[in-house]
Amino acid sequence: MDKVCAVFGGSRGIGRAVAQLMARKGYRLAIIARNLDVAKAAAGELGGSIIGLKGNSGQSVYSASKGGLVGFSRALAKEVARKKIRVNVVAPGYNSLQKKNEILLAQEAEYVESRSTFLT
Repeated sequence: MDKVCAVFGGSRGIGRAVAQLMARKGYRLAIIARNLDVAKAAAGELGGSIIGLKGNSGQSVYSASKGGLVGFSRALAKEVARKKIRVNVVAPGYNSLQKKNEILLAQEAEYVESRSTFLT
């Protein structure tokens, strides 16, 4: 069975670092991002497919979407656990990773992976 990983925010920052790590581990990627052009560039470099989303302003929308992803991920984990499919979600707060170099981003991704709590 192919390993597939959907990375929300996979075009930059922590999401891109996670996508790079998962690509190195042999996962097929789906890059989800608000900026379609940046997502296309990331997908081209990482060998992933893309899903571009139009972003909305305001913290209420941002908070609601993060909460929705957590709830969705928990429910999905229960639905697909019997098929040995693992669902994971990482929801970091604001950061300035865009200004750091690629080596630091890769280190962050490895740290996130080592600290991730799997929901199944």
